[in-house]
Amino acid sequence: MSIDEKIKIVYNSLVEKQMHNHIAKEHRISIGTVSRLVCKAKRKKGFYSELLARQSDIEEKHSSIKEVIESMVSQHVFLDSVESIHDTI
Repeated sequence: MSIDEKIKIVYNSLVEKQMHNHIAKEHRISIGTVSRLVCKAKRKKGFYSELLARQSDIEEKHSSIKEVIESMVSQHVFLDSVESIHDTI
């Protein structure tokens, strides 16, 4: 489940006051998963900031991998495996 989906699920429950079973059916997950996400958001004040930080970390990692691949291609380096890219990073 993506971070955007988690945020949308919590938003639908807490802000739009939709029922958990409706949200679960819409996102094709269990009612328990919806309840777990909503409870976590209620308990932890930094839940949204955690999710957004995780999302920015993922985007940052993707951009660094993209830069490394582009530099390796421009230098005509043979890309034989993912490990060679990770070693370069």
